[in-house]
Amino acid sequence: MRCLLAALAVAPVLLASACGGSGSSSASATSAHSAPLHSLLPSSIATAGVVNVATLDGNAPWEYFKGSTLEGIDADILNDMAPLLGVKFTFANVPFPSEIPGLLAGRYNIIMMSLGDTSAREQTMNFLDYGEDSSKVVVLKGNPENINTTSDMCGKSITVLAGSSEITQVQGISKTCATPIQITTTSSVEDMDLAVVSGRADMALDPYSSEAYAMKQATSGYLTQLQISSVPPIYPAYNGIAFEKSDGQLLVAFTAALQMLVDNGSYAAIMSKWGCSGLAVHGAVVDGGPTAFGS
Repeated sequence: MRCLLAALAVAPVLLASACGGSGSSSASATSAHSAPLHSLLPSSIATAGVVNVATLDGNAPWEYFKGSTLEGIDADILNDMAPLLGVKFTFANVPFPSEIPGLLAGRYNIIMMSLGDTSAREQTMNFLDYGEDSSKVVVLKGNPENINTTSDMCGKSITVLAGSSEITQVQGISKTCATPIQITTTSSVEDMDLAVVSGRADMALDPYSSEAYAMKQATSGYLTQLQISSVPPIYPAYNGIAFEKSDGQLLVAFTAALQMLVDNGSYAAIMSKWGCSGLAVHGAVVDGGPTAFGS
């Protein structure tokens, strides 16, 4: 599937957060008493009326901050869930390597930052899957290293997001090479791309939809010096909202909310708005794991 890239001129959503800190939504106009799914929430969340969310800036079209406002697919989905659940959302912009440990330590109720649903992660978390994506190899414009297939990656250097499942995938490819792939990690997609532009790496392994979206919008800067290679997608998987295993009741409530958005057409409208109808799920999926696009 391909994410058909949309323009950035979209209406902002009312989910406020301080970039690098936390904030709270103003989207729950419906009172808790009249919210149709409020009774499904665990008592602690229902009483507090707040869900603490770990997210990550700079990953459009899924999630990014514009000033102090969270925007993107994730923001729109939560904006539409809020009156169904009768809750507000608070947000923490958390570095990726700290997100899963923070969830498991109880600092956040959920992670929502287009986190890939993998078999390994399902050992410690549950996922409510709300979209599909994959990783793609990004190279310098003109592809001077002629990286077009996975075998072309052999003997080259690649930068991958620290703590991501893609590290394991690249290691698996490297095991098939006569000359192994040199793997380094960075803490952000921007740092991965800059490593390629500066010549510190031959290629980067970036989230496909967000990288394609960013390249489409860029008119200057480092993104204009890069292109997405023809190497096939690596590890197609669902993007999911992550829940700690013990928070099964919260997962039930969110699953019902997402299914309601699917049934009433709101979810399809959100995916269409951001040009990603081709990455949409057809219903609320729990722990779907890796996928094959087109299935």
